[in-house]
Amino acid sequence: IAAGGNSDDYVRRAQAYQAWGDNDAAERDFSAAVERAPNAAKYYLYRADLYASREQVDKALADYETFLTLREPDESQAEIDRAERYIRQNDAAQTDAPAPVDDKAGVVLTNSVDGAAYVYVPAGPFDMGLDEGGWDERPRHEVDLDAFWIMQTEVTNEQYEKCVAADVCSPPFNPAWGTDDFWAGYDTHPVTQVTWEQAAAYAEWAGGRLPTEAEWEKAARGDDGRRYPWGDTTPTTQRLNYNREIGDTQPVGSYPDGASPYGALDMAGNVWEWVADWYGDEYYATSPRQNPTGPEEGERRVLRGGAYDSILYNVGAYFREGAEMTHRSDSYGFRVVRDVAPE
Repeated sequence: IAAGGNSDDYVRRAQAYQAWGDNDAAERDFSAAVERAPNAAKYYLYRADLYASREQVDKALADYETFLTLREPDESQAEIDRAERYIRQNDAAQTDAPAPVDDKAGVVLTNSVDGAAYVYVPAGPFDMGLDEGGWDERPRHEVDLDAFWIMQTEVTNEQYEKCVAADVCSPPFNPAWGTDDFWAGYDTHPVTQVTWEQAAAYAEWAGGRLPTEAEWEKAARGDDGRRYPWGDTTPTTQRLNYNREIGDTQPVGSYPDGASPYGALDMAGNVWEWVADWYGDEYYATSPRQNPTGPEEGERRVLRGGAYDSILYNVGAYFREGAEMTHRSDSYGFRVVRDVAPE
């Protein structure tokens, strides 16, 4: 940046540093932007999002509060809501001592790269699979996972476009994607028509990765053995988008009654979600107990959760599907996970 560079120059470089994973450099440049324009709300928001993604709660709270104090009348309502939500969920929980890692239940972490919200899934065991399920869902077996953060919703078209604009992701296989008519109605719908490799590229750009199959299932069903994210009651259209009742995807987060025990949304229906693992129809019989990552090789990758056009059985949190990693569909999407930062 040339001498006398403005705040926006520093923000652009900070965002590039974030994409490369250099959060210390990103923090320095966001702080430089704040110093050059101390009365501009948006620069505090950028830095707050970075602090939140690094779990620096006190600093994030201070910057979100400053953003709300300085905000202009035309400030984005989504950004205002994000700041208020973070303050509401974290302010009352603050103490003089830092919270242990497993005290993050109910906390929402915001990723400053794409604005996505993440919910916390604690470490510990859960039962994976279903003894009375399909042959590839058996046997039910105990798996023990480390803690992780998972996106609260599926990745949206709007979020994916940011990765395309950064020249990291390639556009989905959809001729209408990115046109004015498309954006008028689908910006908050899950991105679809992406291959496994496109999903993995986005996850890396956003500072995370695709979930393992075990992580996805725990985030969806918790540790009490339930069949669906909300429990064992039969699915209804109040809880999820499935069975072609609507005939298309819906904006992410449209079914809060279908939330998982950890607050993850849309983990049943709307779109299938790519996960990291190779698909192995007999893998459960030999799966390791600790942090399983699937077979070492395969021909297909795992998809989970069912979609807007799926029948009832396919939206169970235990149901497994596989597809070639180059395959794409208007019912295939994904979400991202992030590892918990060490204390």
